[in-house]
Order: sequence, then structure tokens, then C-alpha cells
Amino acid sequence: MSSDGLRGSVAAARDRVLDPSDDTLPALTLLAVLLVGFNGLWMLRRLVRLHPERVYRSASIVAASLAHPPYLLVVLVLTLALVAGRRELSWERLEHGRRIRVLVLVASFPVVWSLVTAEYNPYFDQAYHADRVLLLVVYALVWVHPGFAFLLAVLVFTVEGQFLKPFGHLSTTNNKLPKQVLVLFSSFLFFELRHVSPLDRLLKRVGLGDLYGLETDDERVFLWALVALVGASYFSASVSKLVIR
Repeated sequence: MSSDGLRGSVAAARDRVLDPSDDTLPALTLLAVLLVGFNGLWMLRRLVRLHPERVYRSASIVAASLAHPPYLLVVLVLTLALVAGRRELSWERLEHGRRIRVLVLVASFPVVWSLVTAEYNPYFDQAYHADRVLLLVVYALVWVHPGFAFLLAVLVFTVEGQFLKPFGHLSTTNNKLPKQVLVLFSSFLFFELRHVSPLDRLLKRVGLGDLYGLETDDERVFLWALVALVGASYFSASVSKLVIR
């Protein structure tokens, strides 16, 4: 191929990538931001690890956790952000809201059920009845509004913290993927807040409106991220088995 032909091919590829009518770049940007947001929200588990044992000796882990400023501040700020965008984040506003709602509820059910039906904790001498009821209530409210999915993820991390004691670690292989689906959807909700005024106008004013793909099919990209998440979980497991000697 001649140098002129090569320059022409490069220019055509560049124009195609920067073409506003092509949603490939915004979709890839959204996919990357979703996965970054997922990792950020997944770090909420570390807040639970900071809880002293007296939190789990209380009748309600959730109530005792709210007495800790770092935990309260992070949960309160993120919850208020979702409350501010509650109208834009309704199931009816999502293009595939009904299907995604079923997906989220089905994926999170094993985690919720395992915590609700967990045995009495003899180490802390508590049954945490209030927390079990709260988990069921918030799980049911996810059907009403997707914003409760984030609160459900927070509750799951908080209540399962009891199993970190006294050894300091918890094996979650059997329900890790369902929790990751819940957290990924929460990341998707926070990214959807960019549609909320005045944040929408601010992004457009600073020139980030097109970059973040305001016209992209966000729900479709969320499903792409979900497929990538599931594939990554099985990929890492398969690699671990291959290196076994």
C-alpha cells in the first residue's frame, strides 16, 4: 500500500471514530466508567471491615453501623444523590426497565435469602432479627424503584460483616457474582445521574456531554458490562486452575 493510501485509511478511520453519529466511542466510554464505578462501590466493603466487634454485639448491625461517621457519611451522601435523581431513575424511565428489574431481583435473591435465613450467631450471641426484616423490606422495594438496589447492596455488605469475625476474612465464592451484579447496577444508576439537571447542563457546558454519550443506549451498555463481569469471573477461575501444578 502506498503512503498516500495509508494516510487515507488512517484519516478515514479517524473520521469514523470521531463521527458524532457513531456511538461506538461513547458506548466504550460508558462501559469503562461503569466498570470503574463498580470497583469504587465494591470498596464499600472496606468500610465494614473498620467496624469494631461491639457493632456486631448490638441487636442491629445496621443501627450500630450508623453511629460510625465514615460509614454514615459515605452512605448518606450516595443515598441523597439517588434521592435527588429519583424521578429520572425510575424503572419506567429505563428503556429496558422491566427486564433489568427482574434481572436485578433474581440475581440478588440468593444473597438476600442466605442472610435472612442465616443461623443464629453464637459468637456475638445475636440473631439480628431487625436486620433480617430490613433486608426483606428493601429487597421488595427494589421492585418499586431501582434506587433501593444501592441500599440493598449496602445492607448486604453491612449484615454479612458479622462473618468477618473473629478470623478477619470471609469466603464469598458462592455468592460473590450475585453481589457484583447488584453493585454493577448501582454503579449504572449513579452514572445515570448525569441526566439530572443541573448536572446535565454542566456536563454539556464544559464539553463533556458528547464524551459521556448522552445519546447512547445506556441500558444496552450496562448489559455489555454485565457480560464482561460474568466472563471475567469465570476467566480468572479458569486461569487459576490452569496454573495448578
